[in-house]
Amino acid sequence: ADTCGKYVVIADRGNKLIHIFNEKGFVSSITTLYDIMKVEIASQGVVAVLMEEGDTSYIKLYYEDGTVVSDSNEDGVLSEIITNVGDAGYPIDIALSDDGKKLVVSFLSFTTGKLVSTIGFYNFGEVGQNVIDRFVGGFEFEDIIVPEVAFLGNDTVCVYKENGYSLFSMPEKPELLKEETLDKKIQSIIYNEKYFGWIL
Repeated sequence: ADTCGKYVVIADRGNKLIHIFNEKGFVSSITTLYDIMKVEIASQGVVAVLMEEGDTSYIKLYYEDGTVVSDSNEDGVLSEIITNVGDAGYPIDIALSDDGKKLVVSFLSFTTGKLVSTIGFYNFGEVGQNVIDRFVGGFEFEDIIVPEVAFLGNDTVCVYKENGYSLFSMPEKPELLKEETLDKKIQSIIYNEKYFGWIL
């Protein structure tokens, strides 16, 4: 489940059903093609869905009425990210910006013989039209797991590593602002649009 503004999205994880609500009640239901891993919702009701089938993962955007968001580059082409575990790694978390135009994905892979976490930044706005697959930046962290990524407001992204964090500015493309490594592993995190913290 996720909330943003007046919207709430609830998904049946491991299955294919999504429900969207707002302050007036039920809005719509979405049935996906693949099993749901996670959902995120934006302030205007756009939903990002992380799905998987076998070794392939899919991230697709839907409007609040359940129709698929289409790519403005080509009519009929969907705003969709498709990755394979053998190439990009296994997606373990996604974060959608408040305006529904920016997406961050945390991947975990062992393809090089060592553990690598890769953070992918995607832009579905005008800036992203000029790049392949809407991919506007990526960062790697070796021997570190990144279990969670989150937007703090619309233009700031926090990458929560198992032993610290990296803070990025992302009005359009990502830029590293600050990072900190802790002496102990983080057990849990808390955050809102302005602040974040952790329990060791």
